[in-house]
Amino acid sequence: MTSFNVKPSNRYPSLALGLATLATTWVAVGSGSAMAQEYYEEQVTAQLNFAASAVGLSGYDMVYDPFIDSTGAGTTDSLSVTLYKGVSYTLVGVCDEDCSDLDLELFNAKGHSIDSDYAGDDFPIVEVTPAKTSRFTLNVQMFSCSNEPCYYGIGVFAQ
Repeated sequence: MTSFNVKPSNRYPSLALGLATLATTWVAVGSGSAMAQEYYEEQVTAQLNFAASAVGLSGYDMVYDPFIDSTGAGTTDSLSVTLYKGVSYTLVGVCDEDCSDLDLELFNAKGHSIDSDYAGDDFPIVEVTPAKTSRFTLNVQMFSCSNEPCYYGIGVFAQ
């Protein structure tokens, strides 16, 4: 498992996101030029900020830096995150212009599905207010990608 550390906001305790690629083939992020990669990462970050506004998260704070990665169609990535008791979270996914369907499913520490968004769009949202502080797993499925790899971003917002 590859681990990624993200810088949390000052308002919430530190969180670590871990990524495990569940696909049978690894899609290298470096397959395009560095300039193209930066373009897609900026595009995904801008879409994440727009998405938060569009779904009415104005009273929410993004509690970590956005998680941005790339993958191919039919691939599921698994992110692990600690969420804290009594805090209302909204996890938002977005993807680049080459992606038309991204899906999310959130699982608790016991592996039970808490919320999911399998709609045929590129703007999935899941929500949770944990009864206790615990590790959660967010499965990110790239259902449709016309020009691989497709970049996606996950934002964790809290109220």
